[in-house]
Amino acid sequence: MEQVLVSLLVYVITWALCLWKPNAARIFLGIFFLVMAIFTDIVGAAPLLFGLIAVAYETTTGLLILSSGRRAQAGLIMGIIFLVGITPLSLATQANPVLALALQYLLFQPHTHSLPQQLRLRFARG
Repeated sequence: MEQVLVSLLVYVITWALCLWKPNAARIFLGIFFLVMAIFTDIVGAAPLLFGLIAVAYETTTGLLILSSGRRAQAGLIMGIIFLVGITPLSLATQANPVLALALQYLLFQPHTHSLPQQLRLRFARG
């Protein structure tokens, strides 16, 4: 139960970030999916094939979310599907719909710059 409450707190803070700074939230969520792919699935005790498929899916999702335009939208949709899909698998994932709603909110925000483009713009300003 404690794990669900911690997840819920992180997801609510992420929701607030989505409302305050949608682009920063999208970057955070893209990196979040990449980190989840590494730590949750590679280190976890998942059967090998399932683990490899999950790693590939989450890595693709994270990289797409960090992109711009339709690619970012596709990544957000993939993230929503993933979060809702794994919700019934354990008690620890019961807060996932909150994060899925945050991704849904970001789906309708503009995604004009990818992470590399944003970094170039930030450092070009000096």
